[in-house]
Amino acid sequence: MAELPSRKQQNQAFLQELEKQRLNKPCLRIIDLRGKVAGECQAYEFGGRVHYLDDRAYLLVKQLMSRFAGRYTVGVYETLLKALKQLNDPAPAPIARHAGLPFRQMDQSLQRSETRTVVSTAVQIRLQDMLYHGHTVDLSPHAIRVSCKRTFSLEPGDEVSVEFTELAEQSGLNELRHVIFHILKINHENSHTSLVLQRESAPNDEVTLWLSQWLGQYASARQQDVDNELFNLQAEFYQRIWLSRLASPLLWLDAAADATHILKLHLTAAAHRVLVASQLNESDWLAKLPLAASINQQSDMLCACDRQHSFSVSIAQQDAIQSLINWHIATANSQLLLLQPTSVAFDAHTLKRCIDTIETETGIADAASQLGQLNGLVTISDLSPAFSHMLPTQTVTAAQLSALQTPSLVQHQLPEPTTLRPCIQRDKARFFIRTPITVSAGELQWQLETQDVSADGLAIQLPADAPVMLNQRLHIDFSRWQTLTSKVKLDAIPYQIMNIRQWQGQQQLGLARIKNNCPESLNRFFDWVIAQNQQTLRHNNQDVITAAEGQLFSAALLPTLRSVPVFLGLDNAGGRQIQLIGKTAANQADREHDFWLALEQQSLRWAGLLKQATQQDGDSQTTTLYAYKTGQSWTLAIEQDFSQAREKALFIRRGLDASKFIAMHVTITALKGQEAEQEFDLQLRLQQFRTQRAHRVQALRQQLNQLVGMLELTDISALIRQIYSR
Repeated sequence: MAELPSRKQQNQAFLQELEKQRLNKPCLRIIDLRGKVAGECQAYEFGGRVHYLDDRAYLLVKQLMSRFAGRYTVGVYETLLKALKQLNDPAPAPIARHAGLPFRQMDQSLQRSETRTVVSTAVQIRLQDMLYHGHTVDLSPHAIRVSCKRTFSLEPGDEVSVEFTELAEQSGLNELRHVIFHILKINHENSHTSLVLQRESAPNDEVTLWLSQWLGQYASARQQDVDNELFNLQAEFYQRIWLSRLASPLLWLDAAADATHILKLHLTAAAHRVLVASQLNESDWLAKLPLAASINQQSDMLCACDRQHSFSVSIAQQDAIQSLINWHIATANSQLLLLQPTSVAFDAHTLKRCIDTIETETGIADAASQLGQLNGLVTISDLSPAFSHMLPTQTVTAAQLSALQTPSLVQHQLPEPTTLRPCIQRDKARFFIRTPITVSAGELQWQLETQDVSADGLAIQLPADAPVMLNQRLHIDFSRWQTLTSKVKLDAIPYQIMNIRQWQGQQQLGLARIKNNCPESLNRFFDWVIAQNQQTLRHNNQDVITAAEGQLFSAALLPTLRSVPVFLGLDNAGGRQIQLIGKTAANQADREHDFWLALEQQSLRWAGLLKQATQQDGDSQTTTLYAYKTGQSWTLAIEQDFSQAREKALFIRRGLDASKFIAMHVTITALKGQEAEQEFDLQLRLQQFRTQRAHRVQALRQQLNQLVGMLELTDISALIRQIYSR
């Protein structure tokens, strides 16, 4: 019986030896992959026969032949076919909706050192003994973009030899048959590969001189590659939409060793709501903030304040943070504010251009000294919504927080707030004209004076509690002007409210006359009055100052912003989707890709919140987003999902025990499809590219017109961890 296993082993060894001999036999079959693979097949000779392989198959054959002592055998042939079958089997479809997310760097522009010209000319790319045929997409003296059939062996950083077959014959320059490039970027599709190749050259080498001269003769304006210009232009549209709706007040400071002086203040409608929530006037509210401590310590500060008290502490002091938050939760009508300081430095060229514009156009000579004093910025976020549905863990009185009392900021006069508008286009000039008028809104009337007047509009101030809203119609009587003319009636003239800005107990209203509802003689009267007197009137050039400063402040602000803008648009089926996520040097938005995919899957929830925001004054509202990751999936909730403190505490404690936990303060802003149309200078620049990239221009316009909303998210995970860590 013992002989049976031994005989079985002998049989197996005999069969294995036969199989080994079979696999080692020379193979007489030809490998021809033409039409069977996506890559380009070249002729290779081995085993005494000519085979047609793409680069992937050729590399596999080389590896397999090395195992068989450099011989082309049956084993090489069969193993290659099995490997190719496995490689060509389709992979399972990914679960995620997108292979990648639409991130866009918001604080940098794409710069090119050379102009690229759209040229299609044949090239051959050689990597060792592999050859690829392709055509250039665009060309510059030191870089080319090439399209070829699908490749598998080329990688970024590879050094390749490029032969410009057509140009070498045309020029007779042999150097064009062997030009060394490095692969800078590579992008694969199903059947094609796109390569960006770059080369270094010695000064005045023949290839650079010939290409520069040839491109100069060949190129025309329509053949310039402007993809980088369109890329930057797209980013500018989204930058302006974001900056015009920032949810945080921006305080630009002259930060000295012993005092902090607010020189500039930027407020959007959403940011002004942070001030209004305090039930204090703006100057009293700003006086309660720990601006000096925040700037001097360069530390994020948490401030809890109500009408009588203001306490503040650095977020690094955990015990004090716990006490501060407990006092805020237990105190009615208090606010919890996060102050984030940043040192700012303006680009010297942009600063000089801004100052020159202001001084030339307005004659304001002290602009240089004031802008030169700016060296600090503080952004403010109202975190009060994040600490609703919470119960204090201990009782803390104001007396116990006396050591955290915020020193009052003393400033006799605050600057009037403005918005970040890099471009302002006015159809008609405005002049400082003060004339008595009567403003009527239904049964309400106000007797007041104009602030400024143009041929088509005017500006007035109303009390902060006046019940007016955007696009509302008002009727105005010009009592003094009526005494100067009997040709037209200057009573009950219809105006529409175009913008509202609240400050220091007043509403600044910008009105436009509804010209279609006025007789032509009345419209001509206003044109005539302004034209007759404009030489003696003082021009209101605040638009020039605001636009020049807007360019300066926007450039300095963008790299410092820690919040993440998420733009929501419509897909082809009309559903909401993430259209773009803005990255900056400070927010590091692309750290958690799967989190953003989970956020996009909540499209119905964001659609509901956007609808609620549209119904509110200012088209925005705030909430808090909580998310944690277990395994490969994220669980998300917002503040409105909790009705009791226990529900919220249970969710957050689960999140803190998970592998990852994120808490975000969120401002939801509804956008109209015409937002981008108001950026007249960008629209003009976009129009100029229609002759070169008509389809790209059309696609960009369609994308911008499909914007429906924006989420601005500020990470507050550390604070939530602190309050729930005990």
